[in-house]
Amino acid sequence: MRNELSYGRALIEGRSDEAERLLNVQLDQATDVQACRWLVSAAVQRLDDRLFDEPYEGDVEGVRTLLQRIRLPDHPEVRASLTVSVTLIQHTLAMLEGDRERMEALVQSLQDLSHDDDPIVLHARLKAQLAFDVGSPADRSALHQRTVSVQPSPFHAALV
Repeated sequence: MRNELSYGRALIEGRSDEAERLLNVQLDQATDVQACRWLVSAAVQRLDDRLFDEPYEGDVEGVRTLLQRIRLPDHPEVRASLTVSVTLIQHTLAMLEGDRERMEALVQSLQDLSHDDDPIVLHARLKAQLAFDVGSPADRSALHQRTVSVQPSPFHAALV
């Protein structure tokens, strides 16, 4: 727990070398599942370290390196959850890089794991449409309404 707090503090203070060292300490002490979760969390934190509507100036390759270090566990439920998380991170990377084809392929892979009306799939599809100004305003509005309507709670709907 202490290393977790120190890691978070190092990130907030911009001490990236110290944060990396602390991440490696955590990974050395973690089970396979814990290590996966740590790496996913670290990747998300690096992507979240920006202001909305401003270009991402972070280290895309650093995020990719974190994702490459993930070894998915054998436990089916944990594996499925982590696969979705990694796919959503890759989806965000594709959006930041302006790679529409990759975003659409990742949405399709999420849909293949679930179904057309899955809240995560619809949200990812909406992000892709908005990122690349696909379809008419009416189409985007309809997809937005559909995405909001399938969310499991008002909290999730508000995040759309």
